[in-house]
Order: sequence, then structure tokens, then C-alpha cells
Amino acid sequence: MNEAFINYLWHNSLLRAPLVTTQGQPIYVINPGELNADAGPDFANARIKIGEEIWAGNVEIHVRASDWYKHNHADTEDYKTIILHVVHDCDVPDNALGQFPTMEIKNCYDPQLYFKYEAFMYAKTWVPCAASFSISSDIARLSMAEKCIYERIDRKASEIEKLMVFTVNNQEETFYMLLARCFGLKVNSQAFEMLARSIPLTILLKHRDQLNQLEALLFGQSGLLADDARDEYEYELKREYLFLRKKYNLVPIPSHVWKFMRLMPASFPTIRIAQFANLLHGSSHVLARVLACDTAEAIIEVLQCIASPYWDTHYQFGIPSQRSVKKPSNDFYNLLIINAIVPYLFLQGKVFDNHEHKEKAIGLLEQIAPENNALTRGWSSLGLEFKDAFNSQAFNELKTKYCNQKRCLECRIGHNILGKD
Repeated sequence: MNEAFINYLWHNSLLRAPLVTTQGQPIYVINPGELNADAGPDFANARIKIGEEIWAGNVEIHVRASDWYKHNHADTEDYKTIILHVVHDCDVPDNALGQFPTMEIKNCYDPQLYFKYEAFMYAKTWVPCAASFSISSDIARLSMAEKCIYERIDRKASEIEKLMVFTVNNQEETFYMLLARCFGLKVNSQAFEMLARSIPLTILLKHRDQLNQLEALLFGQSGLLADDARDEYEYELKREYLFLRKKYNLVPIPSHVWKFMRLMPASFPTIRIAQFANLLHGSSHVLARVLACDTAEAIIEVLQCIASPYWDTHYQFGIPSQRSVKKPSNDFYNLLIINAIVPYLFLQGKVFDNHEHKEKAIGLLEQIAPENNALTRGWSSLGLEFKDAFNSQAFNELKTKYCNQKRCLECRIGHNILGKD
């Protein structure tokens, strides 16, 4: 037994009557209250009828009554006004617990419910409910998907707020750093953000009409230019960069932060940096142009970029390769929308209380094809079919933030399965 399960029983009114205090007074739960995620009693603003009196206040949950002392609640001010102590086992005398009623619940719930919950907790399957996922209802799945997608976007929006602190609320600079981070995808996101932080957008925009200067600045700041140039192209970039570095007093980031291993050559940081330089080339209002778009297709048109001709025959400096134009795939653009545009729009909606921005962000996910990765394939093995990125992103969030952490009692799908015979 654990507190999480008792919280679940209390929060969802799953305790079976008759409910009584340890002194025999009848209990009727009018409202179990609101789960408290912060310090203090487990539930706030509960309304409970005990005997003939109706009480309003806080409820504390423990596995054993003696946990009250183990958790040092007796000496904490926040716990002196609780109206009910709910425990699985009352292992201390009533007169030892203080001036509040206690309710023991070990015989007040369906034991089969706990057996099912234990099966989730000890499951070694891809998700705890894999064996019973098929019996969950469509309504539970849809409801949980909506919950997860908003949590996922809100979490990403909070990460953007941290960038805004760094840029002192400069919207263009924030978006530039966010876009750079997303260009690195998961493997090189941190390195790309370091690169963007090392060279302000204002400097890059001064050279937006000269692609070679943009490349010199970005490759130079990345630390990827060798001391001894490996060919003429790198030599020219190095020469240009040394001049610009001195002019703007720039400090490059260390080259070791970039990862090439286990990446497809088309995703090498050298290629992504060249594409990023091309995106900035000739344009000073990428953010405004993106925000003006109403569809994912229009946004992709704004984000179109292609590496300069040198990279047609290279993936790394000085190493020739078979000719191929280095243009991002549609999947890459979709990921930029998912990880940069959508959370940025959503944050705009939060900051300016603009419901349309939030709805637009969600609408963009519904226009994008679902990702094809290990997580979506895992869900597909359980019978799920994704029609768009809204659903694939939602269930990826469910997997990483709920299933992997065994938060089954907080999951509407888990709750739905537990409630079935």
C-alpha cells in the first residue's frame, strides 16, 4: 500500500460506505477537496459531514496513522487545522493523534482495484497497461490526449520563457535562439543554443545580404573551423571570420560540444549550420512572417532554406562526397513547427491572453503528419493509429511523463481501465 493509491481512492470518491471515524462517528464526504501539489496537507477545501456537523478544510492522507509523527506534522503549523486524517491502518491510539478525527479505510475499498493497480506498478511491459490497453475507451484516450498535449506545449512554452529572460524580452532574439535550438533537434539542440547565445541576431542581420559572411560568423562561432584550413572554402570562411571576430569581440564556443556520431550525414551540424545561415540570408523578419501564416504549409514556405553550393559535394569540411543538394526534408520542417512555432504561438497566447494564438498553435499540429519514431511505433503495436501530430505528440508525452514514471493513477486511461471489471 502507498499514499498515492489512497489519494486516488479519496480523490475519486472510491471509498465504500459506511465510512466512520475510529470513534464510530459517521462520515459523509460532500466534496473530497482539491489535490495539493505543494507543501502542506494533501487535500484542501474539502467539505465533510462528521456526525451532525459539516466541516470545511484540509485532509491529510497516510498509509499508517503513525506516519503523522514520522513526517513531523505534529510540529508543523500547516497541519494543525486539518478536519480529517485518512489512513489505511490506524496503528496508534486516538488520543495520541491530536485534536482531529481519523478514518481507517482498509476495509472500505474493493481489493481487486488494488490488485489491478499493483499489476500496473510491477509490469515490465512497454507501458504498464499494455496488457489491458485495448479495453480502454475512446473517450478516455481522447481526454488524456487533450490533457497531455496542453501539458506538453505549456512545458515547452515555459522553456521559451527562460530564453526571454536571457534576451530581456526581445521577441526576435528569443525566436532566433529557439529556432537555432530546434535546428539541432535532440542531439545538437544544446550546442545550437550555445551558438545562438554566442552571437546576437543583431550582428547576423547586419550581414544578412552576404551569405559568405553569415556562414563565416556561424561556422567561426561554432568552433568547427580548423586552424589549418582543409580547402579554399574553409580558408575564405576562416579569413572572413577572423576579421569579424575582432570587429565584434566574439568568443567562439568549443567544438567538442557538437555531435556527429550516430547521425545521418544529412543531419550533421555542418549541414544544419549552413542551412541556418541560408534561412537568415536576405531576411530580417522571419518571426513576423511566420506569425502572419495561417497554415503549416505557409510556414514551411517561409522556413525554406538550402545549404550553399559547397555543401552539395560535402558533409564535412575538406571531405568530398557524392553530389546531393542539402535541403531539409518535410519531416524536418514539421519538427521545427512542432518544437518551435507551436510552443512560441502558445506562449504568445498566454502572455497576451490571446485565445486565437492558442487555438492556432493546436490547429497547426492537426495539419502536420504524425512522427514516425520509436514512441509512435510502440503505441502502434498497441493498436493506436495516429492521423496527425496532435495525437502523436500527445501520446509521446503520455509515454514519457506518465507511463515511464508509473503515474497510472493520474492517467485517465489508467483510471478507465482500473474501473472496468
